[in-house]
Amino acid sequence: MIELFVLAALAFAALIVIGTLVSVFSLVGWFLWLPFKIIGWMFRGVALLIALPFVLLAAVLGGFGMLLGMGVLFLPLLLPFAMIGGLLWWLFRRPAPAQARTF
Repeated sequence: MIELFVLAALAFAALIVIGTLVSVFSLVGWFLWLPFKIIGWMFRGVALLIALPFVLLAAVLGGFGMLLGMGVLFLPLLLPFAMIGGLLWWLFRRPAPAQARTF
């Protein structure tokens, strides 16, 4: 029975040593790989600066296209309401008749 406890303790110690070695190698590998990651980020930033005007142009053209499509869609729906609103505005904006002054 004691052999199982000793074997379990040795296995646990081996797992701790292996985990520590893996974490150290992982950290060293990360520090070795870091300059290449920074260079990749710089290339992505330069690519973003080059692509940004095209992205903005596509967004503006897409926005104008959406506005045009919405206008074509909603003009037949909103034109009668706009005409009714204009008629009501014309009716209620008439000048009021002159009133006599009372002192």
